[in-house]
Amino acid sequence: RRSSDLKQPFRFNDSVFGYKYIFSDTGSSRFIYDWAFVKDDRLYRVMSLCDSLEQSDFVDRFYKSIKPLDKKSGPSVFENKLDVFFRDFYSKDSAANKKAKDAISNIYFGSNGFHRLLQAVQSLPYNDKDYFTTKTKLINELGYINDPTILKEVVDGLKTVYEKAVDTSTFQNAVLKALAKNKTKESYGLLKNLLLQDPPVFDNPSDYIYLFQDIGDSLPLARSLFPELLQLSTVDDYKDNVHSLLTILVDSGYMKSEDYNSYFSKIYFDAKIQLKKQLARDEQQLEKKNNDDYNGYSNVAEKADDNNDLEDHAVLLMPFYDKNANVPKFFDKLLQSKDASLRLSTVVLLLRNNRTCPDSTLQFLAKDDKYRFELYKSLETIHLENKFPEKYRNQQDIARGALLSLRSGKPFFAVEYVDKKWAQYKQKKGCVYFFKYKISKNDDSWQMGISGLQPQDMKKVSSDCDLVALTNKKLKKDKPVLEQFDEQLKRLLFSKYKSASSFYLDNGYYMNRNNDEN
Repeated sequence: RRSSDLKQPFRFNDSVFGYKYIFSDTGSSRFIYDWAFVKDDRLYRVMSLCDSLEQSDFVDRFYKSIKPLDKKSGPSVFENKLDVFFRDFYSKDSAANKKAKDAISNIYFGSNGFHRLLQAVQSLPYNDKDYFTTKTKLINELGYINDPTILKEVVDGLKTVYEKAVDTSTFQNAVLKALAKNKTKESYGLLKNLLLQDPPVFDNPSDYIYLFQDIGDSLPLARSLFPELLQLSTVDDYKDNVHSLLTILVDSGYMKSEDYNSYFSKIYFDAKIQLKKQLARDEQQLEKKNNDDYNGYSNVAEKADDNNDLEDHAVLLMPFYDKNANVPKFFDKLLQSKDASLRLSTVVLLLRNNRTCPDSTLQFLAKDDKYRFELYKSLETIHLENKFPEKYRNQQDIARGALLSLRSGKPFFAVEYVDKKWAQYKQKKGCVYFFKYKISKNDDSWQMGISGLQPQDMKKVSSDCDLVALTNKKLKKDKPVLEQFDEQLKRLLFSKYKSASSFYLDNGYYMNRNNDEN
């Protein structure tokens, strides 16, 4: 375990410097002494295992006397390597040339290398091997240069590359991606003009997603593209991504209703279509309940996609709640849906925006084992956990909900509480709850489930789910039940260590929320 206050910088002289580390563990007098330092192009490392109870004169003399030879071993690792890169890039030696091209994505050209990089983009011969790949890589690197002293030159350079590319969409698309990565007011100004004047067409649909992911990395800059960017929502290739970005901006408070008021009718019309589809699915699910094979989770993938669209439209309509009489009615219909996940997201959206929602809906969601934990966690996130129904605000119900929320798709056939036990994990002490469960009515044995940590104060509850797992291990009839649960809890705790995780988690041994190192 490394302690930050046991890391010290040191120097031998102006050309040799590094850090001293001490690695120790609580409860042990032993520690590892580690020196790491750099001279020229060499990294030196010296380590020793020591004991604070037994000082070694030899080790002390060794560290006091060690230093690298004065003889220069090569150029400094901190020297700019652009000269070396461009020498190899323009080399007639195919091996050196290939080495440089392969390294393009790992080079930071910065302000010192901008003009040379732009020259490489503009002068690369068409008959060059891997012409399209190499030029695209070079253009991408222009997007990482955001030094304010040459910012205008960088944006002007990308504009020139775009214009010279004419109908070569590969390079024009690369310029747009570079502008999105540049993350400056100037680059987004040009990006906005190019997107509106000549929207790029990508062969791979995922490229639209990647472009908008880069744009969405900076919400203040993304905001500058609106409302004009909404013009692209009429283009099928852009519609989903534009709406998703708009949803994020509205949900984050960067855009208000007046910013996209002229598009309200279109958004509301699309929302009604999505709602009709949802109501139709509700009717189908209701009809299938009379079927013995019904499991409540048919067409899960399609249903999830449509739900996301409906939830996004709800976010976009929320700012018009007090301005258009149809919007509250729309939300009322969402709350009446048979889809519990949709009702949950609607409840959270309403409460987060200081709107009211029926207590009956909160009771319905809290009563449902599958959605209880998600409801509590969502309300806790927006600091409204006091809205969670009191009847289900107890450790056993929250722990049960956390466990059952691990499994998507077909619900559990049966789940029963077994016992609870005090445990400690990452300096936290609390209560772990044991449950036994059956996935199917045809299961001949119970399996073991673990859910924790809940607070030491039994009157409090927590959304802590570090120790929540479906073990997939069956209860044996010839061994005490609690002894088997104790063993699984120990395995779960050990699995949190990286050194042990591969042993305990092979072949999906556990289905749990996370696996990290203590």
